[in-house]
Amino acid sequence: DLYMSLLTGAMQAFKEHGTQHAPHNSVPPTWIGEHTLNLYTWPEVARRWILFGPLAELHRRRFPEAVSAAGSLSQGVSGIRTCPEGHMMVLLCLIEDCMDHADVRSAIEARIESMDKLQREHAQKQKELSEEEKKITARVKAANDRLQVVDSGEQGEDPEPVSDAPAALPPSSVDTTVMSNGTEEGVPNETPPATQQPQDDEYAMKLAAWKQRRQERGGEQADKEKGDAQKEEKKFHERLMKYEVEHAHKVERASVYYMPIGMDRHRNKYWWFPSDKNCLYVEPPAPSSVVEPPMTPRSDEDMKGVNSPARNPVEWRVWVGGEVIKTMLESLYDKGARESELKKSLLKLQDKMGTAGVTQTAVFDNLGD
Repeated sequence: DLYMSLLTGAMQAFKEHGTQHAPHNSVPPTWIGEHTLNLYTWPEVARRWILFGPLAELHRRRFPEAVSAAGSLSQGVSGIRTCPEGHMMVLLCLIEDCMDHADVRSAIEARIESMDKLQREHAQKQKELSEEEKKITARVKAANDRLQVVDSGEQGEDPEPVSDAPAALPPSSVDTTVMSNGTEEGVPNETPPATQQPQDDEYAMKLAAWKQRRQERGGEQADKEKGDAQKEEKKFHERLMKYEVEHAHKVERASVYYMPIGMDRHRNKYWWFPSDKNCLYVEPPAPSSVVEPPMTPRSDEDMKGVNSPARNPVEWRVWVGGEVIKTMLESLYDKGARESELKKSLLKLQDKMGTAGVTQTAVFDNLGD
């Protein structure tokens, strides 16, 4: 389906706009006919388009790997003889050809404009939220300071009284004596239980007097101010979380391309795609900038440490399954500059990744296999 969509778009783009620059070249009607392009014919149509189409000369200069791969597209069912890297180069070539299509350009430009607008609105909203948060934080602090004065006085000279009575003793016990016939007979202790009544009465009087003084200092109003401030703070954080989720959804819809969600200590980039929710892709650093091998568990034993070396640092990796991703997540270093940000991104994506209840676990070393 992807091949057919790209082929249709590329040929339509040239038919509508390319002929202005190369009127002597044309797309054979049979290549793009309604009954020509299907699941069985697309490899031959793609081969002819890349090797012999009106943009063939441009393809040879810009995409020599795609031209080389296109030669084997029609060999076998659905281009099965072509290696994965060859398919990627052919798809890249077709995508570039589609960029001449007015509809494609318009759609991309519209998304870019939407993204720019979102970023401007987000920056303004962040500024407003920051100012609002400062005001709420100041209000909560003022309410706490006011409450402290109400509870203890201006100089802390009138704190809440504390009972001087010792801890309550356990109820009087009963000694038991075993009689000669094996039965038990209870004998009450002669020591009378300690009474706390005088101390309790004195403490109750002190506490009542303190409460009266606290009330005179505005205790009821201070309690209300603190409760209102805490409610406002809670509502603000709930509103902030809701806004961040909504903004992330808008950015996802307006994005022209995806960005990596973060990096680990070895500078491997991590990618997540909504179309492949249960997988996490790992892109190793370029060979010239390799610091250490990427993280790849080679066996169940390696999963205990997760950060085990890989044989080939230039191969992409993919983590498959909730349990594997959770184990990798737990291995990230919270205080690391890169891994702390990566962990935050993964935690935000946890619900979308559908890791709950997933038991399938697997790691593929080479995405081309």
